[in-house]
Amino acid sequence: MDITVGITTHNDYDGVFFTIQALRMYHGLTKFIVIDQCPSSEYGKLTRRFVEKEVRGEYVPYPFQLGPSHGRNEIMRRASGWVLMVDGHVLLEDGAIGIAQNCPRWIAPTDLIQGPLLYDSLDAYATHWTPGWNQECFGTWATDERLHHERPFEIPMQGVGLMLVHTDHWPGYNKDFRGFGGEEWYIHRKYRKQGGRTLCLPGLRWNHRFGRMPHSTYPINRVDKIFNHLLGDIELDDWQQFREDCDHWSAFALPSTQQALQMLKQGNYIKCVA
Repeated sequence: MDITVGITTHNDYDGVFFTIQALRMYHGLTKFIVIDQCPSSEYGKLTRRFVEKEVRGEYVPYPFQLGPSHGRNEIMRRASGWVLMVDGHVLLEDGAIGIAQNCPRWIAPTDLIQGPLLYDSLDAYATHWTPGWNQECFGTWATDERLHHERPFEIPMQGVGLMLVHTDHWPGYNKDFRGFGGEEWYIHRKYRKQGGRTLCLPGLRWNHRFGRMPHSTYPINRVDKIFNHLLGDIELDDWQQFREDCDHWSAFALPSTQQALQMLKQGNYIKCVA
């Protein structure tokens, strides 16, 4: 299995550097596409120089206003075959790529393949997210006992800091998503709707830097998050989830929810509130 690595980043040269170098030095990967949504910053300039000169990868400046989901779509538009999409601050456990490359008999290009998140303590994992609202995040980290098995198993959803997918069957994020939020659950439902599976491959283990760096300038807007969740529900014709999402957000963020609904109406996504 030949793998291209795709990374969407924003003002995070350090993260991109260490993620790429670790994948090159310890996992033998050589093909990289980096979508930079803050290319004019000093960190962006360092990232470009590193990717183009040292890695000899493909560096793509991209508007940050569109959000990471659009960056992931752009990766898949430029790549071919199997793509490992990772955040620019992710490290993989020793042997993880080899395990993925040696398990094609258990996976198919129609599948969305993910792996267990390794906590920073390095002694515990989360294999998936349990669906349901947890404050402003849809999903709660959970662990399946099949973590220690060899074969992949189906999961409802997982964080999208790491996804192994094939370009031939990438369903894509909605072209009208805005900013950050709403990427999980939506993409998992979309894969299942087109006949694929959402899998946890136990050996594809990864660690994610969650701490927000002091120089981070990426905007996280609550209205965008609500808009994306609701727009995803509409696209998937999931009106039960739409009502659940509206009820959840309205309970503690009514003005933002009303604003997101108004934006959906103005864009002719919905004629009225379901």
